[in-house]
Amino acid sequence: MVTVTFLRDSHDRLSSVFADGHADWADRGEDLACAAVSVILQAAWVGLTDHAHVAVAGDRTDGRLTMRW
Repeated sequence: MVTVTFLRDSHDRLSSVFADGHADWADRGEDLACAAVSVILQAAWVGLTDHAHVAVAGDRTDGRLTMRW
């Protein structure tokens, strides 16, 4: 199962996203559910950094994404 967690800061503003796991609908590399989650989260990363000019820290590795701003 893919788990995506959104956290808020002390002012109740969205401040980080953590995603981990695998959807298990298909084998790794062929799972459309995982691909969809990955695309949405990576688009959010690009949107924050390239378009909103927000400094994002974190990492993107196989099966895991951590993003903080």
